[in-house]
Amino acid sequence: MEGEEEENLRWIDEKFLKAFARIYYLNLIEKGYSHGYELIKFVENNYGFKLSPSSIYPLLQELEKKGYIKGSWSHSEGKPDKRTYTLTPRGKRLLKQARERIDDLIAKLSK
Repeated sequence: MEGEEEENLRWIDEKFLKAFARIYYLNLIEKGYSHGYELIKFVENNYGFKLSPSSIYPLLQELEKKGYIKGSWSHSEGKPDKRTYTLTPRGKRLLKQARERIDDLIAKLSK
């Protein structure tokens, strides 16, 4: 039974992360996970499944295009260039609204 419960939790995590991906990544960016590789590693280390760069980077580009995050390139000698992201004021507002909405949904599920 324990293995089944663990499998169910993994399934729930994966489904929720996919459904809430944009909001979840905004949340992680706000917490300081500022580039795609960090987001990939965070999800892998905390939820046990691996995101592909081909799924995360288009999503980050979409969030940037919509004005929720702002990306900038940084260069360190001897290392590849890295695109880092920060939340814009618009992204902060969206994240706040999403948190309120999610809290409301959880409250309704708890009834």
